[in-house]
Amino acid sequence: MKTFQYIIIGLLASCAIAPRQIQAQSLQVLSNTHQQTLQFNFSSTVRQDSNDEREGRPPNRTSGGSRSNCLQQIVAMVPGNGTVDVRENKCVAQSESFPALTVSATPTFWFYLPALKEPNLSAEFVLFEGDRLVYKQAVPLSETPGAIGIRPQQSLETGKQYRWFFPF
Repeated sequence: MKTFQYIIIGLLASCAIAPRQIQAQSLQVLSNTHQQTLQFNFSSTVRQDSNDEREGRPPNRTSGGSRSNCLQQIVAMVPGNGTVDVRENKCVAQSESFPALTVSATPTFWFYLPALKEPNLSAEFVLFEGDRLVYKQAVPLSETPGAIGIRPQQSLETGKQYRWFFPF
């Protein structure tokens, strides 16, 4: 029993000697009466009817999907900033990625693909150095959502900036 007390006292003392500073950060929510704006979040908030609480539904719930076309966009997984403006049957994505230099001669470009409703779709990955086309690759798209990586078959020059596009 005394051993257990010594362990507890030791743990409490170590917490008091080396406290850690923790700071909470809130998410910025942008909204007005005419539109809803989500930052880096492609799920929309479910509209609540007056009878939600009577039916036992939680008052603050979000959907796992959307009927808008926002979830039909390919998302590049790169550092950047921006917003997705969600309105009735409309999706306006205004974002930009941070410019960066190539650090690897054989980089992998990562994208999130949504669930696609049509089978046998394909996209084209295109890479430019300035106005010069450096690389082009057709990419078959799966109907299953998930992340894909595209690695150009030719080496890139490190320390240079490239522009790339992946439309479908």
